[in-house]
Amino acid sequence: MKVGIFGDSFSTERTLWNEYKNYNHLQDFGMSWVAHCRLRNPNWQIKNYSQPGTCLYFSYYHYLENKHKFDKIIFVYTNHGRFSKRIDKQWLSVPSAASAQAKMKGTDILSEKLFYKAAQQFIVHVQDAEKEKILWKLMHADIKKDDKVFSVYAFSNPYETKHNLRALQILEGQSANIKVDGWSSPFSKVVDMRYNHITGTNNRILAKEITNQILDNQKEFTLDIDKYKFDANEIQKHFVRSNYLKRNCK
Repeated sequence: MKVGIFGDSFSTERTLWNEYKNYNHLQDFGMSWVAHCRLRNPNWQIKNYSQPGTCLYFSYYHYLENKHKFDKIIFVYTNHGRFSKRIDKQWLSVPSAASAQAKMKGTDILSEKLFYKAAQQFIVHVQDAEKEKILWKLMHADIKKDDKVFSVYAFSNPYETKHNLRALQILEGQSANIKVDGWSSPFSKVVDMRYNHITGTNNRILAKEITNQILDNQKEFTLDIDKYKFDANEIQKHFVRSNYLKRNCK
């Protein structure tokens, strides 16, 4: 079965922070749920278009371009209000004004600096939240008409569902008394090294649940929080000081 996956950081497979992709103990953080799906389902030919920080339009654009290639589609819906644009044959994205400012400081490429500066100003001074919700719902309605789509929600809004991956992320933080919100950066003292913002153990469980629900012909992901693990020590080991990460890179 050919499977296409569209979404943001809640479904990407790459290491969240490329700065630490050569960290000696990367395997300690487990794998993304998509990687686990590959192992659980060797008959699935998975193509993943997910990219961190992207808006729903980014995923919708790639879905429209590629949906004919797949027998099953896992669509992970991000929230509204993000901003993505294709520049110089690559997509640049900002989930918030604060992210735009941080990314602007983190690049020396002029075209990227200009984009992030403009995106920050757009989000602060121009963007209309209600308009963004309406556009989100229109894209969502069109995607949901596709019988091949299995819907997964990264956030609780604007769809207003308790069955979202962000809820799992938040509960992990609360269970381990983690003070950061899960949106750390490589410039932070403590970096969140969770794939898809959840622990290696819960990524494995999530892959099992998504697989089972797809095989049961469900159309929308159901989050049964009692099936997941919230061991404080397991969660805390995913939060590592950036200077330690740098010292232990290959």
